[in-house]
Amino acid sequence: MDTKDFPPPHEHAEPDTHHAIGVVSDLMQKAGPGTHFVTAFVRGTDANGLVANTYFQVFGEGPDALWYGDEEDTVAVAQVVALAFILGTGSIVLGTLSPTDEMSARGWVIQDSALTPLPAAALEQRAHEMGLDPVPEFVTYRDAFPLLAVSEARQTTAQAPSGTDSPASPDSHGSV
Repeated sequence: MDTKDFPPPHEHAEPDTHHAIGVVSDLMQKAGPGTHFVTAFVRGTDANGLVANTYFQVFGEGPDALWYGDEEDTVAVAQVVALAFILGTGSIVLGTLSPTDEMSARGWVIQDSALTPLPAAALEQRAHEMGLDPVPEFVTYRDAFPLLAVSEARQTTAQAPSGTDSPASPDSHGSV
């Protein structure tokens, strides 16, 4: 069999990469004001997992909000999310320190390449199962908000101006 029968690896991963970029962009736009810490996790077939983290700050809300963060770390988070979509399993956790100094956590699970927002109780249970106890009492678990779906990510990135992969219109899920 000749190698020309197989597409280059980047073509196979391209839809999942675009989806991951759309999801991370959507998360940052919907996070609301405050300082945020995003953790993406994927576990392969062996026991080792791959984790990436990034911090970012959001000033304001809705379409006029501005966010500031480390680009390299954000790219690493998007790469881990893309790998989670490719492997069909992973998770994303958003920790937030609001402008009123409230600390909260939200989470999403990637299962069979679908991204599902977790209710607060399910995230709390997963934290306990993963041995993240004790979580400080001042951290409030919150229901995760919906993020960009696969079809939306593909549509949005296909229509995005050259050089951008972010969703066109942010949703204001407001305060945390």
